[in-house]
Amino acid sequence: MNAIPGRWRLDGQACLITGASRGIGLACARELAALGAQPLLVARDEAELQAVCDELREDFPDSEPRIFAADVGDAEDRLAIFDWIADLDVPLSLLVNNAGGNTKKPTLDCEPGDMEEVFRLNSVAAFDLCRLAYPRLVQHGNAATVNIGSVSGATHVRTGVAYGMSKAALHQMTRNLACEWADD
Repeated sequence: MNAIPGRWRLDGQACLITGASRGIGLACARELAALGAQPLLVARDEAELQAVCDELREDFPDSEPRIFAADVGDAEDRLAIFDWIADLDVPLSLLVNNAGGNTKKPTLDCEPGDMEEVFRLNSVAAFDLCRLAYPRLVQHGNAATVNIGSVSGATHVRTGVAYGMSKAALHQMTRNLACEWADD
């Protein structure tokens, strides 16, 4: 797949994508690579990440994808991601907060800690990644953060209460950060 002629480009811009080994994260990585970006791919499974990296290198030879296996739900792993980026010495211009998870249980079947686990991965991790990325993003003239939400954050779609609540929180965080960081 090649970029459409005349389409805007992201040549040479480093883009951090969480949950990049499949689904929406993989689709984002492919699109960003097609636009000339350097995808920085993060997910838990290193083997899956390597397969994605190899695929991107084959399909988009100039994209220079790189991988880092980490669980963004873990605070120490989030810090390690930004240590890795510092070691790469690349100017970060985009953060795609895509990693997420769910416990598809009715409310009364949830175990203690189920809701907290979903919130930790879907909302708290995204909040922390935004904070950690900000000092790097603000150095780039056209930086952005993309938080992957869900219709579940706006209406009931049988994904479970905890998931819907966590995505609603993510949506509100995105609105608040857009206002708070608008000048930057």
